[in-house]
Amino acid sequence: MIPDMALLIIEKAGQGKSVPLSFAVADDGNPTVIGRAGTNDIIIEDERASRVHCHIVLRDGAWRLEDQGSRNKILYQGNKIDQLELKDQETFQIGSTVFRFRTNEWLDRFQGQELNGFRLEQLAGGEAGVLRYHGRQLGMDRPVRIDLIPSRRSPLDPENPESARQLAKLQEAAAAARSLQHPSLAPVLRFQPPQGDAPGHLIIRSPGARTLKDALEAVLQAPVHARVRFLQLLAEALLYRGGIGALRSPIGLGHVGLKNDGMEPWLPPLELAAWFAQAAGAGRHHPEFIPYLPPEVIARSGASDAAMDLPFGSLAYNLGAIGYHLLARKPPMGSGSGETILKNHASLAPTPADLLEPAAPRPVTQLLEHLLAKNPDARPQSSGEILAVLQEAVKSAPPPSAAAAAAATEELEEPAAPEESEELEEPESAGAGSTPAWVWLPLWICLWILLFIGVRVGTRILLQKSRKN
Repeated sequence: MIPDMALLIIEKAGQGKSVPLSFAVADDGNPTVIGRAGTNDIIIEDERASRVHCHIVLRDGAWRLEDQGSRNKILYQGNKIDQLELKDQETFQIGSTVFRFRTNEWLDRFQGQELNGFRLEQLAGGEAGVLRYHGRQLGMDRPVRIDLIPSRRSPLDPENPESARQLAKLQEAAAAARSLQHPSLAPVLRFQPPQGDAPGHLIIRSPGARTLKDALEAVLQAPVHARVRFLQLLAEALLYRGGIGALRSPIGLGHVGLKNDGMEPWLPPLELAAWFAQAAGAGRHHPEFIPYLPPEVIARSGASDAAMDLPFGSLAYNLGAIGYHLLARKPPMGSGSGETILKNHASLAPTPADLLEPAAPRPVTQLLEHLLAKNPDARPQSSGEILAVLQEAVKSAPPPSAAAAAAATEELEEPAAPEESEELEEPESAGAGSTPAWVWLPLWICLWILLFIGVRVGTRILLQKSRKN
């Protein structure tokens, strides 16, 4: 999978042009347009470039460079091309202007800035046009997470005719998020929608900086009962939040926080990146979402109201896909390109989790199979139905300490040693009339005496005969 953030760097331009120049590449469902026209996102002063020359767009999990009918095309490795899948450090040329594409980076203009008593300290990631920062509340010196909407390139763009309706929906979602109280949901401290050129932001208290995506390998190495408990806590928070339609949207591993960086998950009450991706109908294009997207959401991508009416069954599939990854230690639809995984969501039934992880509880495996049903009507239709299975699995599992002790006992256990009296006991003689050993001792003494006398007598006789001769 590729990251969502990207930069386009102009490394070489015409005479008198200052280089390098860096530009953020949009991943919010809209293409980043390059050309000579003043309305483009990246404007280049190059006579050999067309007014609208090409654009870069994130599609099905891959960054694509596509020519827009230009006169001189795109020059790549000495050849003129119409399209190219961009990878990190890829270079291409428009006229005499040379570009380098960088993934996993974003032009960060906000780090270190203060925002209404909060400081943006470190860019942690982002997708769908939303940047996630680790920050700090200055007055109380406590950690926070700050989701920043730095651009008007969003469903809230005033030029979008549906902008007012979607802005009202977002404010409704934020108000609902403020009202939620759950031990695995971080409280909202402040929300401000974008206003003109001013960025919008959502600030929540941060119980831990790391995400499930950051610590995935360590979590997958935990015992099965610990992973089932993790899934139970995640399900409780996700389904509780999803009880409000405006807050219901699929998530990825990067949206699941870890409390104190441990084995306990937490969620923001409103996930802005997921909300914007669904509002733009662009979830299928973001690598963060692709492994866990319901097939019906993939099929209707492009609908501008996708975040507004996500059915409960779609949220159940999303939970099942993440739960499968936790239990089976692999994504349900395998690996490969985003396009391949998206197709698998529509047609592929994953291997039962307990075949890949034999210690997985059978009821949990069956629950995951139901959650991942292709037909939304075949999935569980209530939170209670899902949580009852997970809670029973956690309840019936042995406590971690007891389980560890039992495992150690099995590994170290040896056959029991016989009682001391049994070790010293003489075997019973087979015959009923056997003579005890001590009875034979005098007889052996007599035999040795007779043998000694016989030897001496025989020696004397031989000596006498030899003298006579």
